[in-house]
Amino acid sequence: MKSILDEQKAAQKAEVKRVLDTISSHFSSNKDSKAFVTTVSTSAGSKTISEVIKHISQKEKDKTVYLLAKEEGEGARVSHGCHVAGEADKAGLKASEWANAVAGAVGGKAGGKGPTSVGNGTDVDKVDEGVEIARKYLEKFSL
Repeated sequence: MKSILDEQKAAQKAEVKRVLDTISSHFSSNKDSKAFVTTVSTSAGSKTISEVIKHISQKEKDKTVYLLAKEEGEGARVSHGCHVAGEADKAGLKASEWANAVAGAVGGKAGGKGPTSVGNGTDVDKVDEGVEIARKYLEKFSL
């Protein structure tokens, strides 16, 4: 039993690293970029999104990021989350408002405190619409 848990933890850690690498790659390739909105594939959904957002809020506070992940299979859900950097917050971008705008598109709820917010939804067919809403919402703040 312990080996199965160890395998799951290792797989989870690898997924978090892969998503963080995607984010790092974006900001490395786009030096002037202050924000990134994207979809990520993950088998762990909300757990991966939460861990990545937590990492960004602690270690990369100057990044504004919105992530959406679509789980596959029966009972599939959409997991999403964001971190708002201090500069974006001063411009008026609020994580909870941003996440709730996306949550409306993906059929769910979102919540959080301060610069971070995470949520879940049930409408996996609307992930692309959620990404578009997140990008358009971000554009209002001219970051």
